[in-house]
Amino acid sequence: ESFHDFVQLSESSVRRRHDGRSLHLFPDVAPALQALHEAGVAIAVASASPAEDTALRLLRAFKVHRFISKAVVKPGRKDSHLRIIHHALGLRTMQRTLFLDDLEHNLKTGRAMGCTCVRVLGYCGRGCRSPCRQHGMTSALLLSGLRDMQQTARSAGVLRSFFC
Repeated sequence: ESFHDFVQLSESSVRRRHDGRSLHLFPDVAPALQALHEAGVAIAVASASPAEDTALRLLRAFKVHRFISKAVVKPGRKDSHLRIIHHALGLRTMQRTLFLDDLEHNLKTGRAMGCTCVRVLGYCGRGCRSPCRQHGMTSALLLSGLRDMQQTARSAGVLRSFFC
């Protein structure tokens, strides 16, 4: 959907001019991105949207652009996006990458590349047109993904020490 012509309603909400449809940032997103950024974690955005300018304007409107180290917004496959991000951030391995997405086929791609993956649910479909704590990127989902990534790293360390 196109949000190229939007009106800012708040730091977490915009509305399209032509039809009034709104777009909201889930409540936990900005605080989580800020905490990760302050901890020195590189954060990237990967989107297959053909509207790079609009996506970057929305990141600025939601005031989260300052936490983003790299944004790849262009049509294409997730493996391509992840490789571009991997190279741009100078990451040695994908195993230190936490990848959040709402599409299972993208998560399958991320897992195949070695990422720890977390499925983020979109709106609930029960008439919920605004963000709620049960859907979208939540602190609980982020912490769960970070724990999974930490556990994977520990397991890999144990295997390395066993085989070395």
